[in-house]
Amino acid sequence: MKKILVSAITVLFSVLIFTLVLASCVKGNTFTVTNQSDYDLLNVTYDGNKFGDIKSGSKVTINHPHYNESYSRSIEFELKTIHDINKWETEEWFKINVRCRTEPITCEKAKNNVLTITNNTVVTITGDGVSNSLRNVYNSLNQ
Repeated sequence: MKKILVSAITVLFSVLIFTLVLASCVKGNTFTVTNQSDYDLLNVTYDGNKFGDIKSGSKVTINHPHYNESYSRSIEFELKTIHDINKWETEEWFKINVRCRTEPITCEKAKNNVLTITNNTVVTITGDGVSNSLRNVYNSLNQ
């Protein structure tokens, strides 16, 4: 019985060591987006990896999507507008959200990557090609 207990403890200890080694291999492979702008960023993604909504003054961290290599893509998100549309000429009205993207951001392998978005971050309206500061884009969409 004592041998079985010692064997079980040895196996558990080995699994624990393996888990700690594996965790240390991928440690430092995160990507944080901090939203220091005055606007909520909706449906935030990085190459299809979802951050969700990032409210003004908050941040979201995900595991680095490509932790074995450096990887460069744009952050994409939606901005709310104050405009409504009547899409099918019914009584239903829908808010228009406009999709935007940042300049390409490189996530470096084996690092904790951070991007801070401010009112002065240059963004481009997707499909439109108009680029300006986040503040100016937001203001032009909400005139």
